[in-house]
Amino acid sequence: MKPTVVAHPAWVYYGLIPVVGGAVLLGAERAAGWLLDLPWVPLRFALEWLDSVPDPAASVVAAAIGLVGGSVIGAIGRYEDLRISVDGTAAVITRKGHTHTISRTDTSAVFLDDDHLVILGRDSTELVREESDLQDDRVAAAFREHGFPWRDGDPYGALFRRWVPELPDLSPAEHALLKARERALAKKDAGDAEELRRELAKEGIVVRDTGGSQHWRRA
Repeated sequence: MKPTVVAHPAWVYYGLIPVVGGAVLLGAERAAGWLLDLPWVPLRFALEWLDSVPDPAASVVAAAIGLVGGSVIGAIGRYEDLRISVDGTAAVITRKGHTHTISRTDTSAVFLDDDHLVILGRDSTELVREESDLQDDRVAAAFREHGFPWRDGDPYGALFRRWVPELPDLSPAEHALLKARERALAKKDAGDAEELRRELAKEGIVVRDTGGSQHWRRA
């Protein structure tokens, strides 16, 4: 059976977004004179420049800039978006240039936790936790079709406890990692928070964020 791929279609990023970008800039060029009469408008210097360029050159330049800008935005969106490919032996999860290949035999559960796709290993550690805006039913169908253990929710959800500093059930090293991750979350440093999540996973600690607080359980 061929792999099932779940992803946003490429034409959205490489076709629709650039065209929309071109149309928006062309519309802005046509309305530049009116927009400049407003007391406050963003990118006033760009509108003033567009308004100073004679037609039809202004329209061509505006459309070209919009197309190029839309293409850049589309490429970034494609890079950051989630792509899932599932067959009978493994799931390949790609996002932000990183690829996880998870064998079906190494998987104990697959589910959606709010807006994240989560794959658990045989010891209940998180093998994958990636943000997803794909259609939930399409994601679930792909894993079910190929025999992965899809769950409607986290089978270990009841084991999570809110992290509190100096909790006796955690070691000083584990508390230090959770404290550092709390600081990273407060600074909205997603990269550092994710790296610290992986460090905690090495210690056998699974973490998820609920209501602005860290919750944890042991694998």
